[in-house]
Amino acid sequence: MKLSDLERFIRPLRRKVSGLFVRGVWRLGYGGEGMRRGQVTGLAGEVRDGVEAPDQYGFTSEPHPGAEQFLARIGGNPDHGIVLVVADRRYRIKTLAVGEVAMYDDQGSSVVFKRGGLIEIVSAGGLVKVTGDLEVSGNVKASGDVEDALGTLADLRTKYNAHTHVENGTGGGVTNPPAGPFQA
Repeated sequence: MKLSDLERFIRPLRRKVSGLFVRGVWRLGYGGEGMRRGQVTGLAGEVRDGVEAPDQYGFTSEPHPGAEQFLARIGGNPDHGIVLVVADRRYRIKTLAVGEVAMYDDQGSSVVFKRGGLIEIVSAGGLVKVTGDLEVSGNVKASGDVEDALGTLADLRTKYNAHTHVENGTGGGVTNPPAGPFQA
């Protein structure tokens, strides 16, 4: 076999191998389907529409246009791509310590699994909503007031600190407010 014959044999293989993985830009997504699909642009400017972009089980997202994507082409075929990863360095948390894990969004909300077993939840909107029961087996600390359907803890303290009543059955008068008021 001559070198030119070998080169002709290897050239299509080289093209296929070099086109197996492509880096590009996420243009838009179709998250309302069973599996998210999207429109992606490769580095050479080629646009592919309807490319599958599977999520890891239990996690899902809808990336912003302009996010980076890494695409695998089955058999090197540009028409049979699957997005392996969509990443967006514009919003990624950059302050994690080694071993920490986070979920985050573009607005600044996050759940960070920090060193020492601490889980930090940050809501950019200021409210973390829990639907359903919440059971806590440790202490609860709040830097603000605590409220339920009947009122606030501050209201309860005010009522307790001013509480008096008529003595029952001892012939005494009205009691004084509790000694050592329950302070916040």
